[in-house]
Amino acid sequence: NSVGNFSFVGTYTGDAYADMLLGYPDNATRSPFQTLQGDVDDFKAWYFNDNFRVRSNLTINVGLRYEVNPFFKGIRDTRSGFDFQSGKVIVPSGIPANAQPITPQLLQLFADRILFTKDIGLPPSVSPSDKMDWAPRIGVAWSPFGSQKNVIRAAYGIFYVFPDTNLINNTVVTVPFVDNITLFNDRPPAVPTRTFADFFQGTPIAAANPNPGQPCAFGFVAISCDTPGITSALVHLKQQYTQQWNLSVERQLGSRSALTIAYVGNKTSHLQQGIRRNDPPPGAGNIQSRRPFPQWGPIGLQEWGGKGNYNALQTQLEMRDWHGLTLMGSYVYSKCLDDGTDESGPVATQLIGTNYAVCDFDQTHTGSISFNYALPFGVGKQFLSGGPGVVNQVLGGWHVAAVTTLKSALPFTPVVNGDRANTGVGSQRPLIVGTPLVSNNVSCWFYTSSNSACKALYPNATDAFTLPAQFTYGNGGRNILRGDRLTQVDVSLLKDFPITETKRLEFRAEFFNIGNHPVFANPGTAINATSGGQVSSTLNSNRILEFALKMYF
Repeated sequence: NSVGNFSFVGTYTGDAYADMLLGYPDNATRSPFQTLQGDVDDFKAWYFNDNFRVRSNLTINVGLRYEVNPFFKGIRDTRSGFDFQSGKVIVPSGIPANAQPITPQLLQLFADRILFTKDIGLPPSVSPSDKMDWAPRIGVAWSPFGSQKNVIRAAYGIFYVFPDTNLINNTVVTVPFVDNITLFNDRPPAVPTRTFADFFQGTPIAAANPNPGQPCAFGFVAISCDTPGITSALVHLKQQYTQQWNLSVERQLGSRSALTIAYVGNKTSHLQQGIRRNDPPPGAGNIQSRRPFPQWGPIGLQEWGGKGNYNALQTQLEMRDWHGLTLMGSYVYSKCLDDGTDESGPVATQLIGTNYAVCDFDQTHTGSISFNYALPFGVGKQFLSGGPGVVNQVLGGWHVAAVTTLKSALPFTPVVNGDRANTGVGSQRPLIVGTPLVSNNVSCWFYTSSNSACKALYPNATDAFTLPAQFTYGNGGRNILRGDRLTQVDVSLLKDFPITETKRLEFRAEFFNIGNHPVFANPGTAINATSGGQVSSTLNSNRILEFALKMYF
């Protein structure tokens, strides 16, 4: 970031790539060089667990776990939080002057926008420890009707998720550790005066108020009129946890097969989630002056405030060693919903309410069929059992196995290239005016007239997605379209060559994606780009053949 991070979003041509070729960034951010940073702390937990054999056919498992999450201290006290009431950054009181190379300068320039933990009763971790993390668990296994061929199992538990150290560590990306200065190019219809060749035009990363004692453009007197961006966290955090429950029925069918049918569910609270808390509402005019905190640039906060849930019907049929054949088939029908994982990218405050949809990794149907078959040739087998040793070495001991995997498509979100809402952030939602035409063609997965291949393939089609009015968000939802289904068959051949009682040689030939069937990645999502709807890569590998020899001794 020290040489600049440039963002092209199609502000001037409607196409991000064209803007880049012309050398017209929408905005750019840069920050100074950083040295050692990281997190450290002690996590404590206590637990109790026991099994109770209530009857010969009924077992109950109970447990209780208690955890303390201190939310980490920063190495060299490099940690931050954000105070909404004052609009100031909170940092540990013990911060050394040389925590980062630019820290001495920033401590002076932003002294009027910094709060220290000891002055407001907070610990060095900034976020107080979460001491209410109780996690009970209970499980039941019951064989009803006096039969050992039926088992009913049920369970419920609460499970806390260890916090992602990267998210806490990212709270260092703020003053007084880093000054992320963001500059915007001229807004259309004005001709951009900042180019890729010289975007910053000599603007320093950090500078004092050029008119000491006079108000800055953001409305009040400050030591510095810079408006750096912030990546931080809320002060009072709650640890992410998941409630999980299940109910299953297992039935033995004959002496070698079994059927399992289960319902599995979970609910996640305080889901790890990043929120852009300083995006202005859509509107005309200068972006910076319309921000909720105009003294700062973009503010990305880690809040652990999201929610999610998963529900599934899971079935499995298994048959073991029937004349050398082991067979297993499984099928899952499921649905996962959340309001945006951190992997989806931070969401604007104004869009949180519209973000609840299927998860990025939701797959409605998942099926798998696998088998392992010991071919009936050689010593102890149905055929050639009494054959000479050389015959057994060549034809005996072979196994063939295969796995067929079928999965529904992953979802994706259509977006708009450019900054229609004039908030400084690209990839906004389009306006939906009809039912999307989804053809599953790699040149035009979904119809958009911006893609010439779509117009050639479907000359009579009309756009279901259009650009929203200037200075507005579209009504398009998150993850409303689906990509390609996964189909893959993997096969292996295995042969044992006995040498002595304790030594043997194993030959293995494996064929991954033996049909060389491509599973296409999600297409380009920008509805106003020439690449919209075009598939440019695959999710799976092409056919791979692997041969191996392994000696056991």
